[in-house]
Amino acid sequence: MKIVCLVRHAKASRDVPALRDFDRPLSARGKKQAPWLGRRLKGSNVSPGVIISSPAKRAIATAETLAGGVQYPPEKIIAEPALYESGAPAILGVIKDIARDHGVAVVVGHNPALSDLMSYLSRRELDGLPTAGIVCLKFNVDSWKKIARGKGEVLFYDAPPREEE
Repeated sequence: MKIVCLVRHAKASRDVPALRDFDRPLSARGKKQAPWLGRRLKGSNVSPGVIISSPAKRAIATAETLAGGVQYPPEKIIAEPALYESGAPAILGVIKDIARDHGVAVVVGHNPALSDLMSYLSRRELDGLPTAGIVCLKFNVDSWKKIARGKGEVLFYDAPPREEE
């Protein structure tokens, strides 16, 4: 069995218009949302074997905060360039290349690619992944390479409550 959790980064700041998109940090709201993601994952008893993140500043900050909430060493987070400004096929390619010994993977990235991938992999229709949203999908396979369209069973699909915003 393999479980992949797709996480859309927490809310990013737009306070400095001249800043490149890649360098945008988390906003005040995002800094409240990111710890919620760690608590949500920990409460689900899903323990990541690997966390892979887009290298964008807001995604890495989200991944590091989430990692702290599940006692995953932040220095082991893999910053994967293919998760930034890419589509669902590129993200799926990254997932299919995960080492076989990892049973649970957390992938932190961006929309619309994550929502597209979630829809592609899930057995049921879901709304798009909101900011700081998380969906965990279970696949009855023994290899990441065998993950396929419509084969993911939704374990949970969630986003921070309004008070976290």
